[in-house]
Amino acid sequence: MAILEQTRPYETLIRHHADGTITAHHQQIYVLTKDGTVIAENILDPVALSSVDLSQALGAATVAALGENTQLKSTLTNLQNQLDAAQALATLLQEQVNRLSVPVVTSADVAEGS
Repeated sequence: MAILEQTRPYETLIRHHADGTITAHHQQIYVLTKDGTVIAENILDPVALSSVDLSQALGAATVAALGENTQLKSTLTNLQNQLDAAQALATLLQEQVNRLSVPVVTSADVAEGS
């Protein structure tokens, strides 16, 4: 029974104000998991980006996003391969159905025809 506590980047928000000023804040999320299942999440209070190491905040967020992107691409490839295999099997089965759907001539049919 593994319990894991993790605090990770959640959101970085940059605002461009009408007067030309720019402000920003960064939030992290606290996640508690038990055996891989999330049992609690808590979005932490935002902090001004001036008090956060920007490269650390954005770097961690970028690394997390790239990791998720790689995982999603792998999942997509696996699902596409499964779909291709299922479509090939469906084609093969349809061909077998077509071959088995040839009308059968019985002796009664022959007797009626004479």
